[in-house]
Amino acid sequence: MLSFENVAKLLPHAQQLVNSKYETHILAGLNSTLNILCKFERQIMDTKHRKLSDPDYRNNRELQEQMRKCQACVEKFRDFVNSKGFKKALLRDGEVNSTSRKLEAQIESLLSDFDR
Repeated sequence: MLSFENVAKLLPHAQQLVNSKYETHILAGLNSTLNILCKFERQIMDTKHRKLSDPDYRNNRELQEQMRKCQACVEKFRDFVNSKGFKKALLRDGEVNSTSRKLEAQIESLLSDFDR
């Protein structure tokens, strides 16, 4: 089962695929990351909102730990979108370009919302 911890461990592997010279590997990394983001974007934002709405956040160890894991996950998405391989994928043609553009928009939206 995927969790924030597992997502943070998986994203570097997807990033390695995107660094490949082979289009099929690049697409596998992009699509994997896109699927993970689609699955976890709501959970990430819900965790952030729980933190903001909890007046006793400083004493809520469970929520603090969940937020720490959530932030680590978000940082892996940030690393992914800033990686050299991802930047190269944005310059490619065809399906790699369209998939990387879609992923870039979704990650940038997540980062923008999360950083508010």
